[in-house]
Amino acid sequence: DIAPQTHTGLAEKIIHAGGALVSEHPPGFEPFKSSFARRNRIVAALS
Repeated sequence: DIAPQTHTGLAEKIIHAGGALVSEHPPGFEPFKSSFARRNRIVAALS
């Protein structure tokens, strides 16, 4: 699932263009506020 859902179209464009979506959470994971701070460490590691 894409969060926020308004980014679903962007996610589909990325996949169709051969890109990847990276997450440490399994499909269906319900995001909560502290999960966004943890996500930022992945963004920092990939940059």
